[in-house]
Amino acid sequence: MLRKVDNIFKKGKFLIFFCLPFVIIIIYLYRIVLPNFPF
Repeated sequence: MLRKVDNIFKKGKFLIFFCLPFVIIIIYLYRIVLPNFPF
């Protein structure tokens, strides 16, 4: 049971680190393309 949870946690951590640059790029694009909206 603990090994399964640890495996899911490792996969989740990898997903977060993999998606973080895309999220930052999307936020920057929104700030540049849509400066009228308070994002």
